Order: sequence, then structure tokens, then C-alpha cells
Amino acid sequence: MKYILKWLGIMFILSVITFLIVRFIPVSPIDMLLQHYNLPLTEENRKLLTSYYKLDQSLFKQYIVWIKDFLKGNWGISFITKLPVKEEMLRRLPYSLIIGLSSLFLSIVLSFFLGYLAAIKESGFFDKITRIISILTLSIPSFIIAIFIIYYFDVKTQLIKFF
Repeated sequence: MKYILKWLGIMFILSVITFLIVRFIPVSPIDMLLQHYNLPLTEENRKLLTSYYKLDQSLFKQYIVWIKDFLKGNWGISFITKLPVKEEMLRRLPYSLIIGLSSLFLSIVLSFFLGYLAAIKESGFFDKITRIISILTLSIPSFIIAIFIIYYFDVKTQLIKFF
């Protein structure tokens, strides 16, 4: 029970921080919405959208509405695809799971066999390779490694098409 309360407290604090970050970005979300739909940036349009999205209420009331909608699964509409965000996330979830689980499986298999081969002979070939891989993967951010993988396999050798 103690851990559940701890995690609920952490989730509450994270939700408040997320809400405040979104609310205090320098660009007005109303102006962004008007520009996205190529509508004039008039005061009348701003007031209409502000009252429609209930941004004229206090931050506390806005947070309560926001967290209720979030818990109900109403995460809004994507500006880009014009589809509900929840549908977009669920549509892409299988691809994320396939990539994540296959990378986990690959790393488990490779680490087992490389570790076994490295343990056979100290300072041997596989011991040196595993040290180099460990140092590189721990010191280089993963997005940089991803860029090199995409460049090598897609651009240079054209073995796999990423885009």
C-alpha cells in the first residue's frame, strides 16, 4: 500500500508539471491553432477559441478538466493528422512493441553469446570486442548510434530501407 501511494504521488506531481509546462510555453496554443487552420489572428477568434477550450478559467479548473479528460482517454485531436491522439498512439503501438521487444531479444541473445565467448579467453578477441562495444554504447547517446545505423544500412549499403 505504501508503494502504491508513493507512485500515485509521483504520478500526480508529474501530471501537474506536465500540465504547467504545456500551459506556460511562450507561444499561445490559441495562436498556434489559428495559424494552423489559416484563420485570422483577430481578438474575436482568440476569445472564441479561448472560451471553447475553457482556457479562460483558472489554472486549477483547467487542470481538473484536463486530468478528467486524460483519465477518460480523451487526449485531444492531432493537429497534423486531424485524428484523435489516442487512436494515433494505438495505431503505432504495435510497431513500437515490435521494435522494442525485438531489440530486447537481440540484446539478450548477443550479450549471452558474446559474454560466453569473452569469458573463455581473457584478453582474447571477443573480450576486446565486448569491451569496445560496452564503452561505445555507454558513452555515445543512442540517437547518435541510430543515425549511424540508418546511414550505414540505408544510405551507404541500401540493405534496409528505413524511409
